Amino acid sequence: MDLESIKCLEYSTIKVPYEILNKTYRNSQKDIDREISHLNNIFTKYQNMNLSELSDPEEQRAKLIQAVGEVEARLEQFQATVTNSIQAQQDNLQHCRERAEHLKEFAGLYEAHAKASSRKSRREPTEKSEELKQFEKSRVNRIVVDHLLRTGHFDTAVSLSKETGISHLVDIDLFQETREIERELRIHNPDPCLAWCLSNKSKLRKLNSNLECNIRLQQFIELVRVGMHSEAILHARKYLTQVDDSFLGEVQSAMGLLAFPTDTRFSHYQELLSETRWEDLITKFRTDNYSILQMSSQSLLVTTLQAGLSALKTHQCYNPDKKNNNCPVCIPPFNELAESLPFAKYTRSRLLCSLTNTPMDEDNPPMALHNGRMYGEKGILQRIDDSGKFTCPVTKESFLLSECLLMRRSFDKKRVPKRKAPQTTNLLNSEKKSRSYSPDNSSRNSINSNFRFLLPTKEKNTLTYRAVEEKKNIKITNLQTNPVLQNEESCDKFDRQMTTTELICRRDELLKLRKEKIAIICNKLIEEPYFQCKLLPSLIPFCTEQESVIAITVRKLGILSTLAVIKDIMPGYKVREDYGEEGHGKMVSKQVKQARTFETTFLSFYQLYLNILQLYITHKISKTASLKTKSILSDISNGMSTSSEGRKELSIVAMQCVCELLIDKPHFNFTSNLVNLVVGQLANEAPNRRTARDCLIKVFQIDLVGEISLEIMKGLADVMKKKSYKLSPIVLQPILHLPLGQDATGALTSSDSTADDYHKKKFGMSRKEKKITKLKRKVERDTRETRAGESRSYVSQVRSRIANIVFSIYIHILKLERSGPLLSPALEGVSHFSHIISVEYFLDLLRYLSELLSASSKLSFKQKLFCLHTSCTVLFSQKTQDINIDPKAICRQMYCMLLDLPYELAWELANLLVSTLHLMLNNSQCMHQERSLGFAKRICTSSLVKTPSMTSGLLFSLRSLLLRDYISDNLLSNESLAGARYKPEIQDPDICDAKSSCLWELCLFRSHFHPVISKLGECLSEGSALVGKRNNLKIASDKYRTSREIMEAVSHIHTDPFDGLIMYEQVDSKKRKEKIVKKYHTNVSNELNGRAVIRKRKGSLDFHFALSS
Repeated sequence: MDLESIKCLEYSTIKVPYEILNKTYRNSQKDIDREISHLNNIFTKYQNMNLSELSDPEEQRAKLIQAVGEVEARLEQFQATVTNSIQAQQDNLQHCRERAEHLKEFAGLYEAHAKASSRKSRREPTEKSEELKQFEKSRVNRIVVDHLLRTGHFDTAVSLSKETGISHLVDIDLFQETREIERELRIHNPDPCLAWCLSNKSKLRKLNSNLECNIRLQQFIELVRVGMHSEAILHARKYLTQVDDSFLGEVQSAMGLLAFPTDTRFSHYQELLSETRWEDLITKFRTDNYSILQMSSQSLLVTTLQAGLSALKTHQCYNPDKKNNNCPVCIPPFNELAESLPFAKYTRSRLLCSLTNTPMDEDNPPMALHNGRMYGEKGILQRIDDSGKFTCPVTKESFLLSECLLMRRSFDKKRVPKRKAPQTTNLLNSEKKSRSYSPDNSSRNSINSNFRFLLPTKEKNTLTYRAVEEKKNIKITNLQTNPVLQNEESCDKFDRQMTTTELICRRDELLKLRKEKIAIICNKLIEEPYFQCKLLPSLIPFCTEQESVIAITVRKLGILSTLAVIKDIMPGYKVREDYGEEGHGKMVSKQVKQARTFETTFLSFYQLYLNILQLYITHKISKTASLKTKSILSDISNGMSTSSEGRKELSIVAMQCVCELLIDKPHFNFTSNLVNLVVGQLANEAPNRRTARDCLIKVFQIDLVGEISLEIMKGLADVMKKKSYKLSPIVLQPILHLPLGQDATGALTSSDSTADDYHKKKFGMSRKEKKITKLKRKVERDTRETRAGESRSYVSQVRSRIANIVFSIYIHILKLERSGPLLSPALEGVSHFSHIISVEYFLDLLRYLSELLSASSKLSFKQKLFCLHTSCTVLFSQKTQDINIDPKAICRQMYCMLLDLPYELAWELANLLVSTLHLMLNNSQCMHQERSLGFAKRICTSSLVKTPSMTSGLLFSLRSLLLRDYISDNLLSNESLAGARYKPEIQDPDICDAKSSCLWELCLFRSHFHPVISKLGECLSEGSALVGKRNNLKIASDKYRTSREIMEAVSHIHTDPFDGLIMYEQVDSKKRKEKIVKKYHTNVSNELNGRAVIRKRKGSLDFHFALSS
């Protein structure tokens, strides 16, 4: 390593103190210029002083003494400034000199070592001198200290630098200053960073850095966050008016924070108000600081490691099956560090003998043993014992030298030319030469044809090669286990590599052959399943195809074909796994025996098939499988060598098969295995999560009895407990499709009320009648399995257990996850099943919901709505009539939410809101006079700016309030109560004094563009809902019975708010005649583009928008 190489690697070591010296010099020059300016001002001040104005000599003398003292103080300060500047520059210069001398001395020692090494041979390494070792150790310590300083381990770096004596070679003061600025930024104090920006203003301008603008913008955001809008505007006018055009867009978007609250739901403003912006400022400051000092963004330790890792990185380092523990790149931390680096490229690869650690080439050819191990010829000859045997160091097996197969590599064919055997009379010489000759073409493929070559014999001055065929088949497996294969795949491929065209043709032929075999086996099984059941295991090899060219395709075909056969021949009942004494001791008929043989064979095959599906999905062997099945699965898993994409495809196909079995055949054996597999994939971060969700939804919908649903819910509850309820919201979506509140008449029989009738008539029966009835009930229990469905009591019991599990899950989530991802689906589920909540959950549920509503600023609109709907359903149900709970807090939350309604809501949320409002308004205990008046006024105000369907639902809810006399008298009259005023800003309906207002909004609804709302507003404003004019209120009461019906009707009527727009022409003011032309527009963009409704009168323009009656 010469001086130039050291300069490239140690660039920052020399450049950083130089930049600090340059910065110190410039700051010193500025300080000196500032002091000189102050001195000039003082000299100018006293030079123009006129002492003759002072008549008293003492005053003149005091004035002179004051001037001299001020000049002396300023000169002393100037001297101190110059002294400090010179001292700082000398210190920095000394640092630069020390580092340069250190690196120069290191380069000299390294050059001397390189010259000494060049004089000796390559196989005899030169010993490094002690000084060079000391310098290398010092360099390693510097690199480690620099890395510790960059990663934030400041105290460790300082102690290491002091112990090793390298404090003058590292930039501890620089990182200390950086650390202080970053610490202040973390506590939201940008003043030190702004001071740093001021001192480096010219450098930051050259870098086109916007760090200072970002800090000023963050100060503006913090002022808005605390509600100081006027101060924020003044701050923006002072610091954010003159910014670059590239940064102007961010400033303009941030100005929108002045119009939105801090808890806005817009994602862009949430990002501006997030705390992560301070971390971004720290990262930006660190990057600009490194750029100013011309330091690399990575530490020298990382750069050095990446340089070495790039030379060792191969494709095998990222293959889980081919990682080597002795390879540095295969170590997990280094593996992640080298992920972005290029792979090492080598033009040649070689095999190394593990015995001698030398290459296996023409001088040391590889020799293969019967156990699959391979070593070099030299290593084997060195380890032969006295008996002529070689002992394998790995397996401890002994082999004769004649049993070791000599394997010639491809380079023998290139380096040894073909020629005839030499004509010689010296047998010894001819034998020696024969060792370097390769056999002829017919015997080169000795391993494939099982031939063993003998020593050549001399016949008439010629050498004759002989070979005998081995009777014993020699299987050579795993030839790459022992030798170290460097940088490429193994070189022991003797067959000619096929072209792409040949490979495609061979793949098509193999695939066609496999398809034909699968079709033949499946047809035989479907035609005669009882007689051909022995063919079931023959489908397993297709599900675990080992041919790499067609492995993925054939496995998918095998899995899907096996699924089709299983679904076709599967019995419609659960099979007994062990017949016990019936199958061994008793004589059975031929048909029964044949049926039992089929059931046993099918059951074992079905279990193995499910284990294979589980292996493809989870890549793990089932723990509940038998030893025989585990051995089969282990062989399958060892033989699988597919890519990650192939495994993913197999996993998706296998998951679809499991879901189809669970949906179509839930009655058969091993249903619990299917349930556990589907639930496990639903709870994991897997590509099969949505497939599992859809499967569970279908199972819940078709399971009328609920047995499978109960097992699924148990598994789901166990998984959520194990995961501590930290799962994705998709896990709770299938629960909403449980038919808990529906009447499952299809699962019930006609004799459902037998138990109830028995208990009712028990007290009126005699002893004999009781005995007879008891016997009848016993017979019914024995014959229950023969019925078409389960009894109503059993189904109710199962669904009750499911409901308990569901609400235990929801309450645990409400208790633990107050702001987690599961909160919204949990609230939605509680709201969905609120009508079947058990009494034992009422108090806990209401307590958790009230706690959530009290912290409503953290909840979204959807979450608030779910909380309110559940609370209203629980509070106003018949089960809670005896529970004394004040609904004032819930009413106040609903009153506040009505004003914050978005313009457009989803149909489900809109219907849920109107139904919740209907529950609350129709409850006499909840609604007294002041509260009803407040809700009526708030509903009208909120309905003005909503969609037609939402407006119709709210007005229909208002109708229930207008049916009360005291509501109509107060709100439908123009007079207000004296001494009171309506206060809409108060978020409490009890004290807002709504009785002092009137429903003037109903007059606007009469001219609404939608005909249904217009008619509804007319009826409500005229009070026809109160006096009973049924003919005028058909739109509100006769045609539409519920709010849901009127909302559906309004949503299906498509109207345009600008239909029937009247367009006025110019008006002649003298003749007082108006020429009005009515045009009914349907396209607003074409008709109202800059020339909308205009009335011109006396030079002024008035804009009028009117709706035709």
